[in-house]
Amino acid sequence: MKSFDLILAFGGLFSEKCQDKYFNYYIMKFKEAVELASKNEHLIGKKSDVGIIDQIVIYPTDSVLYEEFKKQFLMNDDHQSIDGNFKDHDVSVGVILNKFMIEENAVFCFSDIFNLEDSLGIIC
Repeated sequence: MKSFDLILAFGGLFSEKCQDKYFNYYIMKFKEAVELASKNEHLIGKKSDVGIIDQIVIYPTDSVLYEEFKKQFLMNDDHQSIDGNFKDHDVSVGVILNKFMIEENAVFCFSDIFNLEDSLGIIC
């Protein structure tokens, strides 16, 4: 069972389950996202199916704001301050994978936390 399914099994702790062409995610308020991100800091440095988890981020779920988030992330070294820019919007929690690819090639490797494999020990 993937972590995304695990959330559903426990009755859905977050507002709304969504899916786009790339992955599943939950829409939540900023406070919920901060709590979820904090609970999962142990994931940093672990290897997932798609790469090394280098950072946990809070990102906006609106597609236009997500593109702005991505642009800011690629241009800014203070990534924590970017998370707060979207605190008045619906958000979710994701991970930055293989950060060296951003620094070397401006390639943004990202996954929502609910799309990581269960063996990593995601805490909901």
